[in-house]
Amino acid sequence: MSRLLLLKKKILLLEQEQMHAKQEVKMELQYLSEQFSPIQLIGSALHEILPQSDKKPSSFLRTIIGATAGFVTKRLFMGKSHHPIKEILGTLLEVKLAQFLAGGKTKTG
Repeated sequence: MSRLLLLKKKILLLEQEQMHAKQEVKMELQYLSEQFSPIQLIGSALHEILPQSDKKPSSFLRTIIGATAGFVTKRLFMGKSHHPIKEILGTLLEVKLAQFLAGGKTKTG
């Protein structure tokens, strides 16, 4: 009987270890998905491309970069889907990203 009890305890311990490992993997995946989201990738690429001096790029350049990044992000988000809700969300994402990168203020609320 003690072998059965010992076996059950080991199984319980392994199940707890598995649960902790799953939680760690979920947290790591969430972190990676945030770090490698299209917005993060485009933003970090733009920081590397744009000059790092005290001069800011012209508003025209910021607008072009914002619009292009918004368009590309919408295409990545949409894929080949033509679902109306996804199209609306893609357009909102495109506009907000373009405004953010162009340096415009966005209204919230």
